[in-house]
Amino acid sequence: SPLLIGFIYYKKWKNKNAKARKQIKVTETIQGFDPSFDLTDFLNKSKIIAEKVVAAWCEGDMNPARCYISAGIFQRFQIQMRLLKEVDGIKNIMNNFQVIDQEVLMISNYNDYLTVHLKLKCQAQDINAPINLSKQQMEGIVNQASIGNYEEVYSFSRKISAQSVQGKDLIHNVCPSCGASSPFSHNANKCQHCGSIFNSGEADWVLSEITQMIEWNPARYQTEEKFTQKNLHLPTSIQIIEDRGR
Repeated sequence: SPLLIGFIYYKKWKNKNAKARKQIKVTETIQGFDPSFDLTDFLNKSKIIAEKVVAAWCEGDMNPARCYISAGIFQRFQIQMRLLKEVDGIKNIMNNFQVIDQEVLMISNYNDYLTVHLKLKCQAQDINAPINLSKQQMEGIVNQASIGNYEEVYSFSRKISAQSVQGKDLIHNVCPSCGASSPFSHNANKCQHCGSIFNSGEADWVLSEITQMIEWNPARYQTEEKFTQKNLHLPTSIQIIEDRGR
């Protein structure tokens, strides 16, 4: 028993150290392009974006989260919600959603865009309920649901030339391009001062893909990165082209 317990603790220590080394390597790689990049700030931002995306999904309207997600994800989620409502007659609810752990899996560098692939371990009461239920009936189903854990990979993309400035982002209601205060709703997805598109990835990280952990295949990104390195004349990244093609 003591040997088994010691082995378990050793494995946990080894995994924790490996994770810490990977975070350091990621930070150093991104700081090669952006000296002011701070991994802790990035993780906090990604957590807030995940919470906003889930909240918008549960409300059945992705517009409140539109400025944080790419055009491809926005359109895909809108279509999925419409199919659930009109075809299946149900609504997906993720009550008490919480991000409980984050881990950077890898970085993809496609010509002029950098993508950080981040594994999120989350928990929520994930249920599907008929849309014709009353509010009280819906609350009853939600309250009876158990909390479950799941893992997804969130891919955040940003132009390599972009530079991090603490507090200069939409999380702080500031345009990441010009730095002007953005007092109005971000639903317009466009800065009222400089006209920049919030979810373009030109100035700040944008969620460009969500992948179920069971479907995660790092070899795919490694192959695509090798392809772009041999075709430097391509105008943008495969990640962005794929997103806009959806």
